[in-house]
Amino acid sequence: MVVGFLIRTGVVIGAVYYTKKTGVWGSPEETEQLYNDIKDQLRPQVNRLERHLPFEVPSLPRTGEFRFLAKHYYNEGVKNTFHFIEMLPCYTGQLMKKAKDTFENFTEPPTSHELNERLICYIEDVYVLEKGTFLICLFCDSKRLQLNKDLP
Repeated sequence: MVVGFLIRTGVVIGAVYYTKKTGVWGSPEETEQLYNDIKDQLRPQVNRLERHLPFEVPSLPRTGEFRFLAKHYYNEGVKNTFHFIEMLPCYTGQLMKKAKDTFENFTEPPTSHELNERLICYIEDVYVLEKGTFLICLFCDSKRLQLNKDLP
């Protein structure tokens, strides 16, 4: 448990260090330059891939579009988070009602219909026929069944 925690912590610290070193957490100009560098490095691979695909791949968004999309999806995420927080009491009430109903169903005795649907079996005898082969005798609802089972 401790080793797993240390490994996960090391991966997170390494990722933060690498992204800091490459300029993700730097000034906006550094981040924009990093984005443009990545876009320029990916363009040849995307062109090669486009020739093999049966459909057209849209181009990467320009910096202005990227900023707009980032702001838009960030705002949508914030709105949805606060909507979830707003609805949390309602969701909690629904969960508590379902849990209460489920536990009440457990306390009620089963109906005769539910009892008729249950198949009660128990193992009567087990015989070893050969090496790795067993004969299992089951007793299920007043009926005797036999199963041959080969073990791997």
